[in-house]
Amino acid sequence: MPAQHTIFMLGAVDVGKTHMTTKLANAFFMRGFRVAVVDADIGQSDIGPPCCVGVGILRRSVRFLHEVPLCCIFFVGSTSPMNCIRESICGTVSGVKKAKELGADVIIVDSTGWVSGKHAVEFKIKEIMHTKPSFIVAIERENELQPLIDSLLNHFPHRLCSSSSNAEDVVDVVLSASFSAASPTVSSSPSLLPSSSPSSSLSDSSLPQRHDIDIDIDIDIDAGERAGHILRLKASENVRRKARWYRRRLREIAFNRYFRDARNRLFPISSFERTPSEADEGVICGFFAAPSGAVKEASEVGADHATDSAVGAAAYCEKEAMGIGVLRRVDRRSGVAVVLTPVREDEVVIRLGRTRLWRVKGRLREFKLACSG
Repeated sequence: MPAQHTIFMLGAVDVGKTHMTTKLANAFFMRGFRVAVVDADIGQSDIGPPCCVGVGILRRSVRFLHEVPLCCIFFVGSTSPMNCIRESICGTVSGVKKAKELGADVIIVDSTGWVSGKHAVEFKIKEIMHTKPSFIVAIERENELQPLIDSLLNHFPHRLCSSSSNAEDVVDVVLSASFSAASPTVSSSPSLLPSSSPSSSLSDSSLPQRHDIDIDIDIDIDAGERAGHILRLKASENVRRKARWYRRRLREIAFNRYFRDARNRLFPISSFERTPSEADEGVICGFFAAPSGAVKEASEVGADHATDSAVGAAAYCEKEAMGIGVLRRVDRRSGVAVVLTPVREDEVVIRLGRTRLWRVKGRLREFKLACSG
């Protein structure tokens, strides 16, 4: 393989993206390639805790994606991309960049299942264009991805589909394309055939009524890196749909596993990116290494946040996080906060997220946190 390749897994919730990611990772690994997985499915994370984009490098074949060793995480602060669009895109881009720095030959991005509706389509297009994948593997039950694919065809001119979900077929196409980049046709496998392209449009009545989404991401895109291939796969009939309550339960299991060795620690309020209040208790937070001269007086933190929150969001999601925590208690009078975290370092900057966890009967449970602003 002459260059690093990024494969972006695209599909709705519960179509088998993670299963196919695992199969592809193993298939490339068994052929001698260094394989990285960027787990950008922030609500159903396997590599790293929820609310984060996790990066892992395969050391051996794995049965499940959570067996891939974690290298680093990028904190986005929520289990739903609708609540952290900017952070999700920046975290995914940063994860891919990190995987390239680690020398991966193949980088597989397991993305979220938010694909339906106008805002979801806009989000996915932004995420894909900034990630700059060589290939998009689109898994669908029917033709639910058609609006997305219609929009992507302007940038990804070659479109293929498969009647099976055979990872080896996808690997063969990636390898044949990488060695014949000058050829306009890359399909040499009989199981991969050109797909039809029925036109499809979004009706206004099907769009979610959200007017608070801003997806203007300030990342330069090199037009020369946009060209790639879209491989459309039919979702397996054996893939089971999970109920929403069950997906939340899986997140809570992941959270409790991550915080198994955590303890309550005291941190000065000045360690926070913005001054926390009692209303923030229970909110998940990300820990970052404090640069020299980063410690501020508590009175300065709120002022900085008021003028630079958007820049701060982009800046922190591009940095590797040391870990995450849960803000348990804020004591403004003494100027300290209690945070449950496995992080042991003292010189840190703490950024608040948008997901709330409370301890109920000895276990952390997830509760909704209303979006502000």
